Amino acid sequence: MKEKKNERFEGRFSLGKNGIAYITNKETGQVIEVHKHNAGTALSRDFVLVEITDPRKGLGEVVEVVKRAKTGFVGVVHKKGENYVLIPDDFKIPEIFIPRANADEKNLKVGEKAYVEIEKYEPLLIGKIKKHLGAVGSNDAQMHGIALEQGFDFSFPKEVDEEANKLDRNGIHPDEKKQRRDMRSVVTFTIDPEDAKDFDDALSFRKIDEHRYEIGIHIADVSHYVRPGTALDREAQKRTTSVYLVDRTILSTR
Repeated sequence: MKEKKNERFEGRFSLGKNGIAYITNKETGQVIEVHKHNAGTALSRDFVLVEITDPRKGLGEVVEVVKRAKTGFVGVVHKKGENYVLIPDDFKIPEIFIPRANADEKNLKVGEKAYVEIEKYEPLLIGKIKKHLGAVGSNDAQMHGIALEQGFDFSFPKEVDEEANKLDRNGIHPDEKKQRRDMRSVVTFTIDPEDAKDFDDALSFRKIDEHRYEIGIHIADVSHYVRPGTALDREAQKRTTSVYLVDRTILSTR
């Protein structure tokens, strides 16, 4: 008699406070419990392949991690012997071991917030510090941490910053102004509020005669500044949209 194989399905690894994960089979609606010793390398919110080991009790084990929810985490750095560990802000993520070689000790301050990317998942989590975020509780550390954990990088490559600063210093060349319609004598105003992060849309208004008015719609010519093949152009292709936090704007890398 052929042995019946255990049922398998894919689902989200939802870890509870009790250390037990619950994975829902969307086809049947059944919720399977996975205890820590059967979780493999799965972390909270990972997408996993589960095998039902005891249908009656609703128990299972993780066979494979299909997709990681995150590969990097924000937390506080602590010293542990000759090495370091990151205690993640998310209590559902276990501590991440950071070998001295991965710690960037020159810039490291024990007790600071940092962003660590995981390089190895077993027999324990091993990571490398990618960004130093600053003092625990500081506004910048909190904001940067939120952004990084959601996949948004707040920093830009050095060459991108250099190109942007050069554009700012040089302004618009007089020859370029000659090729454009000069609207500076017409009442023109941005539609963005005073605290906006950029001003790239505007309206103009003027009276032509007794019965006619002209309304102008103005859109910033970004292509004038972002030329093909430049560092700005290459970075723009990686980023898709702007993400607005309470006090800052981040260009998304998703």
